[in-house]
Amino acid sequence: MLFDAAPQETNESVRLTVELMNSSATPPNSRSMLRTTTFSLIATLLTMLLTPDITRAADETHQQVPFFDDGVMIRVPSNAFGKRLYFLVDSGFTFSVIDAGYKQFLGEPITAYSGGSPLGTDTTLPALHCPEMSIAGKALGLDRITCLDLKMPRFISGQQCDGILGMDFFAKNIVSINFDNNIFSVIKAVPET
Repeated sequence: MLFDAAPQETNESVRLTVELMNSSATPPNSRSMLRTTTFSLIATLLTMLLTPDITRAADETHQQVPFFDDGVMIRVPSNAFGKRLYFLVDSGFTFSVIDAGYKQFLGEPITAYSGGSPLGTDTTLPALHCPEMSIAGKALGLDRITCLDLKMPRFISGQQCDGILGMDFFAKNIVSINFDNNIFSVIKAVPET
């Protein structure tokens, strides 16, 4: 008889333990929270499935390229004149610049930029029609560009330097620079006002 009573007591204690766990694990409020959370997740998934055009539009406006950081300058690959060029990223330049070696492809000046120098002297630079240029297939959106001899940046970096993306580029594009992964992203164009 003792042999038969032990399994019944064990089964009874297991049943009581499971009942206690179930009753304390799911109070009435947590069931409501679980339903609400499940509903929210389903609603979010349905929204994502029903709005592929918004997702696709966001992906189309987000262009990424690796950039090169030598500790002094950041260079970004771009396309112009049917070939790959490398532009420095410098928000200290008011307008974007292309190396004087490409001036023959840009035509006649359409106006002039007037700028100062750190020494207090005024400089006038020709503004030329900007060629079609892009980063990862996204047009840069520049109307004008000027030419400068970029021997010094090439000398300092020891790398190809075909131009400089200045503030006129940043005024027309939203840019993200991820220094951890060396990724330069042109997220989307700034809306025109």
